[in-house]
Amino acid sequence: MMKKLERVSGPAVVGIVLTGALFIVCSVLAILAVIRKLRRKSSLELKSPTTDIQIAVMEKGVGIHKPTTERRRVQKVYKTATIASPPGSSPIGGALSAGYDQQDDTTEGEYDVDEDLDDDDGGSACTLIDEKENSKPPMTFGTLHFSVKYNFEKNALTVVVQRCENLISRTGCRKSIDPYVKLQLLPEKVHRAKTRVLRNTDSPIYNEEFTFFGLNYNQLQGMVIHFAIISFDRYSRDEVLGELLSPLSMIDLAQSDQETSLVKEICTRQKVQSQGRGEVLLSLCYQPATNRLTCVILKAKGLPRKNIMDLAARCSSCLEYWWRDPYMKLYLICNGQRIAKKKTHVKKHTLNPVFNESFVFDLPANIQGLEGVSLELLLLDFDRLTKNEVVGRLELGPNTLQDSAKKQWSDICTSPRRQIAEWHKLQD
Repeated sequence: MMKKLERVSGPAVVGIVLTGALFIVCSVLAILAVIRKLRRKSSLELKSPTTDIQIAVMEKGVGIHKPTTERRRVQKVYKTATIASPPGSSPIGGALSAGYDQQDDTTEGEYDVDEDLDDDDGGSACTLIDEKENSKPPMTFGTLHFSVKYNFEKNALTVVVQRCENLISRTGCRKSIDPYVKLQLLPEKVHRAKTRVLRNTDSPIYNEEFTFFGLNYNQLQGMVIHFAIISFDRYSRDEVLGELLSPLSMIDLAQSDQETSLVKEICTRQKVQSQGRGEVLLSLCYQPATNRLTCVILKAKGLPRKNIMDLAARCSSCLEYWWRDPYMKLYLICNGQRIAKKKTHVKKHTLNPVFNESFVFDLPANIQGLEGVSLELLLLDFDRLTKNEVVGRLELGPNTLQDSAKKQWSDICTSPRRQIAEWHKLQD
């Protein structure tokens, strides 16, 4: 007689089913992985080795570029009624290739700035020059090779940034420099461009061409090309290695499409002379009921003129380049820490700006009165190419050393709810 089969329990059936399902899933995944690997291998074999493109990190003006010995032609079109691009040019493509900054539409005579302004530049580790070589500060910080030509038919000025040689940072660093060049036409500061960044070199070769349209020949005689040589820093603020000015009135542009090659020394940015930094008129009011401090920036006067390398040997046609684009930043300080920040609009081309802007600061609830509270004000010169320059400072608070500031702060403490205005001299 046949032996009777034993009944299989329920958990055993479930285990068998799960094991089979797991085996099927693993098999499918393994097959898919093999297929994907074969496809990737075949696609790599089909790629041509000549299509290799160096890709740099897309930060602070570093873009995607293909290594070439040819010039990189860039054309820019501007949003003005008198400037037009020639037929066949691409406004969008030219602007992106040159790495231009977008300019916002703002009220005439003023515009906003969004940069976070720090007082000191960020540095990076570098190899210092030999002590014997670095015993005396260098008079120049390398040389810039460039060429200029003008096309009368297109009313176009072409600037070719060829190369820099022997660049040195302000700390005496030759290596670990990632330089690029920014240029603009003064005094309008509308025509701007910049090169790509080249890594770890003190003698970069660019050979990049920039064309600016809508410029009459007579208009060029009062213009100056301002070059700024800058070292890119991924983790901190870029360092300005030096700059130079090249007045177009000193370059022969009479023959159309004939290049004039120039070699000029790069110099450091000269600081503003300390004998006078101007004055600022502001009004303060403290409201105890709402625990608010109101500061009204009215106007400033007597700001120092620019002193960029003595404006290309004090050429007579450069007087308008002395003007500044001033604006002010305000910091509310409580117990030694900045807790709020505000800023005015930029006033263009003036040494006597009128702001008339009011700012309200809400004081912390744990502060009674103005004890431990102070205001720090910075007047800066806005510059799209390089770091904004601090023209002067002012501190208002119980511990200020300036007589006018001490008097105004005392007045708002003893006379709350009153607007008290006072002139103050800006300090270093």
